[in-house]
Parts: sequence; C-alpha cells; structure tokens
Amino acid sequence: MLTSLVKNQTKNITSLGVGFLVVLIITSFFHELSESSYELSVILYGALAIALGIAVGRFLAVHVSVCDHVHLDNSKDLSFLLVVCLTSFGHTIIDGSVLDSAWSLSTSAGIFALLAIVGHEIFRTGVLFSVLRAMGFPKWVSGLSVFGISIAGLLIGFILGGFLDLGSYEGFVHIISIFFYTIVVTDVFLFLKKHYEGIAYVFLFIGAIIGLIVEVVISIH
Repeated sequence: MLTSLVKNQTKNITSLGVGFLVVLIITSFFHELSESSYELSVILYGALAIALGIAVGRFLAVHVSVCDHVHLDNSKDLSFLLVVCLTSFGHTIIDGSVLDSAWSLSTSAGIFALLAIVGHEIFRTGVLFSVLRAMGFPKWVSGLSVFGISIAGLLIGFILGGFLDLGSYEGFVHIISIFFYTIVVTDVFLFLKKHYEGIAYVFLFIGAIIGLIVEVVISIH
C-alpha cells in the first residue's frame, strides 16, 4: 500500500513537472517570436530546436528512461545530467545579468527583479530536482546538478553583467533552452510511460497552470 502511494506521488509530481517545463518551452518560443516581430528565421530555429530536442531525448531515453538500474553508471546517465546542468546554467546566467541591470537602476527595481527570478527559479529547480530524483539519480547529484549549477549561474551572470551585455545573447539562450528542455520533457514523458503507465493529466494541467502564472508574474515585473 505504501509503495503504491509513493509511486502515485512520484507520478503526480513528475507529471506536474512535465506540464511546467512544456510551458517554459512554449513561452520561450513565443517570447522570441514577439521580440523578433515574428521573423521566419526564428520560427525555423525554434522548430528545429524542438525537433532535435525530441530526437536527442528519445535517444537518451533508450537507456536513461527505460532501464531499471540505479543511475550514474552509464555514459548516457552522465549525458542526461549534462543536459540538465547546461540548461540550468544558461538559464540562470542571463537571469543574473538581468538582476545586475535592474539593481543598477534602483534598489526597488533590483528587489522586484530578485523576487521575480527567485519565484521562477523555485519552481524550475524544484521541478528538475524532482525529475532527477524520480529517475533514480542520487540526492547529492540531483542537488548539485540543479541547485548548485543554478546558484553558480546567477552569481556569474550577476558579476559578468557589470562588464558584458549578456542581454544581447538572450535570444540565443532561449533557443538553446528550448532544445534542452525538450530533451528533458521527451525523456521524462517516456520514463512515465515505461514505469508509471503514462502521465497523470490532471497534474500535467496543474503544472502548466503554475508555469503560466509564474511567466505572467515575471512579465509584469
């Protein structure tokens, strides 16, 4: 009975994470479209990032999502962790630059930017950490791959923001993030399909709603 409850809880949390990450992919895509005034090249880059992400995610899932062992003893395990680390680092290094820019304007602007970033990161990092734990990665590895890398990215972005205009690379980072997040979503979807008889759609919807709320709050600030 207890095992069944734990399994259902893992399925629900992981499904929620998939919904949240799907919203990140969609909002990043449409953000870049609006910034570029809907240029065809951005549409093609976004579509390519999603298509390649699905292909790479399926390739990694051949081992990472469908096996039954404790992870970290195969090169594909490390490849999946690398994807998560690069996604977190690229995402937060731009956030750190934004925080630096806001803080240079005024203390209030810096505080609002900090609250928006922290609020967003709580959900994003929590989702990725839960996904890695559900897939069998050790707690310390999951923590370093998500929280450790994210904190490092924020600090480095904040420091470099005083010397470089990292905001000019935001479009590139969004496209790369779409690619990496698509890999993670594809892999996790196949993981749930293999081990938990599919996704819990109610929690998928809840995760998507949370993602939308977070994105709206960030855009307001």
